[in-house]
Amino acid sequence: MNLTARTKLASGTVLYMDYGSKEMGNHEGMRKGFGEMCGKIFARGINLTARVVPGGTHSEASWEKQLPFVFHTLMYGLE
Repeated sequence: MNLTARTKLASGTVLYMDYGSKEMGNHEGMRKGFGEMCGKIFARGINLTARVVPGGTHSEASWEKQLPFVFHTLMYGLE
């Protein structure tokens, strides 16, 4: 979690993060760690969309399905 504190991100930065539910089942404590990291990012004033992807895995096929969410987050408010 030190990386979250050390990273130089300006307030107002927009981030998208997700984690597949099938990934979390493979790693002890990952759900808790993901939540803690998101909390630290929010506390810094960073705009974050964070989600647990139902059935998601750590694979390119799963990441590809998340692109609409990523683009919606990063382009929100742009016209």
